Amino acid sequence: MNKISELEQTRHNSCRALLHHLRVNGATARIDLAGRLNLSATTVTELTASLISAGLVREVGGGATKTAGRGRPKVLIDLVPAAGYSVAVKLTLNQIDIVLGDYTGSIVLSRTYKVGTLKLDQASLNALLIERLEKFLQQECGPDHPVIGIGIAVQGVVDTLRGSIVWSYAISARNIAVAPALREKFGCPVIVLNDANCIALAIQQDSEFNNSGDMAVIMLGYGVGMGLIINNALYIGARGAAAEFGHTKYQPDGPICQCGKRGCIEAYIGDYALYRDAMRLVDLPQVDFHHPSDREMMKICDYASSGETKIRQLFEHAGRVLGFGIANLIALFGPQRILITGSGIRAFDFMQQAVRKTVDDLLVAELCQGIDIQAVPWHDDLTEIGAIKSALLLWEEQEFVPPPAAKRQ
Repeated sequence: MNKISELEQTRHNSCRALLHHLRVNGATARIDLAGRLNLSATTVTELTASLISAGLVREVGGGATKTAGRGRPKVLIDLVPAAGYSVAVKLTLNQIDIVLGDYTGSIVLSRTYKVGTLKLDQASLNALLIERLEKFLQQECGPDHPVIGIGIAVQGVVDTLRGSIVWSYAISARNIAVAPALREKFGCPVIVLNDANCIALAIQQDSEFNNSGDMAVIMLGYGVGMGLIINNALYIGARGAAAEFGHTKYQPDGPICQCGKRGCIEAYIGDYALYRDAMRLVDLPQVDFHHPSDREMMKICDYASSGETKIRQLFEHAGRVLGFGIANLIALFGPQRILITGSGIRAFDFMQQAVRKTVDDLLVAELCQGIDIQAVPWHDDLTEIGAIKSALLLWEEQEFVPPPAAKRQ
């Protein structure tokens, strides 16, 4: 990193803030950017001029906003979608999804590859990722889609600072370094995040939740994860592996979690745990409960919808476990919002009453006051969107060390 003055650093930070605002909120007039970013109109004019010169933003037609019947429509500033592209790689059990996103953070196209992930070690995983990415970029991108960053989303525990997969359901090996090999091969920034952090980042960069203060995003699904947003930024901790909510404990001698330890919250409310317990209560297909499909999980929800008492009680117990974890989270962290999402949200209607009652029972009212606990509708591409945007943010952080007025090559 070049040594730069405090004034230059402030300018670079302002450029990143401006780009981030446009990515979250869309096209905005210069005068509105000045107010929302707390910058002078002159500064915004200078910054947008340099970013236009760099090919990152452009002027677009504005609305017909007039004052007292006079004046021209506002000219809006917006991102240039083709200014650069990032690639998201989502690694799940026996599947790799590769997704191309444009500079706005929107998904352009995606491809799915079936692979035997459990057999992969560091060398074979890196070789596979490089092979698939090279083929994807050659076939789908070409010179018109310059790739400026890669985001890797993984189920499990990752070390974001070192760019490695510490442990994942999808891979038998542990402590696999991924980012260094991809950076060397493709010559662009690479970031590795767990899927819950990707989801939290995608939600936080939605205009509805941006600048919402400190919040926790809990992901329910095959596993249970959480992303923490502190001061409007993703918190990853000193080792890059913070907020492993699913592996906090409910009972030390409880059922075995997929991580190999006992009593984790995930071992009660992850999909595999719910299917395991439901198989003992009602007639369900005798599948490998470690890896139930979404269709198989919906069969359990159908039982609950039809009023099956035992399954209702199973979901109520899962709600109490989740409420126990949320109560501890509130007592330790006290976020303004707790958002619950993920594919497991399919069953939240059967759990939410128990969640809220447990939180109220365990905490004094003053600790819960003003904290919003709500479900967020789930769609599958939240993970990929978060990985795409994290790669763009990392590129911008590195790009704005040289003067931003210098045109990118």
